[in-house]
Amino acid sequence: GSFSGNGRYISESLTEIPNFRRAFRLSDQGELVIIPPLVNAAEESYVGGISDNGNVIVGESLYAGGLAVQAWRWTPSGGLQTLPFAGARAVSGDGNTIIGDTFTPNDAVLRNGVITQLPYVDDGTAGIRLATGYAVNFDGSIIVGQSGSHAAIWVNGQGSLIPSPAGLEGCFATDINADATVILGTNGLSNAFIWTPSRGSELLSSYFASYGITLPGYQLTSATVSDDGRTFAVNTIIPSTLAPNAFIITIPTSGTLSVGVLGALLVSRRRR
Repeated sequence: GSFSGNGRYISESLTEIPNFRRAFRLSDQGELVIIPPLVNAAEESYVGGISDNGNVIVGESLYAGGLAVQAWRWTPSGGLQTLPFAGARAVSGDGNTIIGDTFTPNDAVLRNGVITQLPYVDDGTAGIRLATGYAVNFDGSIIVGQSGSHAAIWVNGQGSLIPSPAGLEGCFATDINADATVILGTNGLSNAFIWTPSRGSELLSSYFASYGITLPGYQLTSATVSDDGRTFAVNTIIPSTLAPNAFIITIPTSGTLSVGVLGALLVSRRRR
């Protein structure tokens, strides 16, 4: 699920009947709010992200038998509002910047009511010149995602490529901490990687190993990171069975490291 920055809310899609999902917000006090449908009760809805205070949720709805897709923004005070693109991938922590899927090679960036296009960063490869954003920081000034077949970062609209770890192809960035000193990504959800200013790009398993943290028998597939860059929610599989599992790993400033088992696949945390 997508977690708010204040830790009070989780937003995800609830399976009401087989193969039918409806977006919701659940508070730490047990208050459940089902986000209403846009068109009719038969549509499905999915969450793209939640703001730090939990009061802005973005996502998309599928209706007309799944043939129509519409992005939306929900707030407790304003209810459900449509957005000018097909799907909503992420929302900034302050709730003012939304990354939208336009079904074109370039994603849309809606910031304070103004739409711009996420610019393509030339990665030197042939093919579709796509630019896709997957995560955004608190004030919307930094976006990470994919340009062409490489991970990319955009700072105040200016894009650059994120180097891929040696031997890893088809990478894209999926999360970022508050000051962009930790960027996470994956290559097709099979190998999680991390970029830091001091170490560059490497497999996330190698980064953890440098702190004495190993997960024998598990393949790290993707992860999310806290704003301070020290706590990670890590998705894993056991390669022989493809059984999913998840861990919470905290790299301490001093003392004993912390590794917790969630026991189920953690899809995402939140979009800042």
